[in-house]
Amino acid sequence: MDSEEGGYLGGVKLYWMVEGGEKPEIKAKMYLITLEPHEMAAHTIVTDKLLRNDAGAASAFLERIFRIAVFDEEDYQFLCGDGVGKPLGILSSGCRIEVLRNTTSTFKFEDVAAMLSKFTYDSWGRGVWVINASVLPQLIAMVDAGNHRVYVGADPSKGLPPTLMGIPTVFTGRTPILGNAGDVMLCDFSYYLVRTGSGPFVQASEHFKFTENKTVVRTFYNVDGSPWLKAPITLRDGVTKVSPFVILK
Repeated sequence: MDSEEGGYLGGVKLYWMVEGGEKPEIKAKMYLITLEPHEMAAHTIVTDKLLRNDAGAASAFLERIFRIAVFDEEDYQFLCGDGVGKPLGILSSGCRIEVLRNTTSTFKFEDVAAMLSKFTYDSWGRGVWVINASVLPQLIAMVDAGNHRVYVGADPSKGLPPTLMGIPTVFTGRTPILGNAGDVMLCDFSYYLVRTGSGPFVQASEHFKFTENKTVVRTFYNVDGSPWLKAPITLRDGVTKVSPFVILK
């Protein structure tokens, strides 16, 4: 859907009809998004002795670490990727809206209110705050105009996540730190498309370093991702713009 040229709902608009009236034609603005999984890969060389020790514990450890690294890199690119030979991340997407922070190197309640005002209104039930862990001390101390705390910590006994203004909060180390654009993001990930290819695979070969008693262990995975909006959504008034991805700058 092209929310930039087509306006609200990409040009899909309904009209009220009189009985027997002809249904009007509308000009919906649509475009094609192509996702081609890109490969990420790495390898390491370990001694055969290490792999033989501890009844395969080293092999299991290597496979676990490789898989963690794959999904860590995948998440990082979904958030911060530039789209060149890799996924297009939210921070580089054309549909994001950037909100200028109230005070340099801080995160205040005024920033929360400003970001919420730019968030797509039907996304509140699906939204999530993606916040760099360096912001946590300011978030815990944050209060509204009535001096009420607005951050609610997790309640594991009830299966409840931490929330900010009733919206779930996820803390991460994959985004810029406090004071940099993207340290706080408000996201509706239903607007983000992911296409997975083959993998992830973790494979070993003893042939390359056979005479040195060494084994090559490699991993590779194919994936692509991108928001399916090209620009922020213009509402019915023709002026106000909102987005499923709001970035604190």
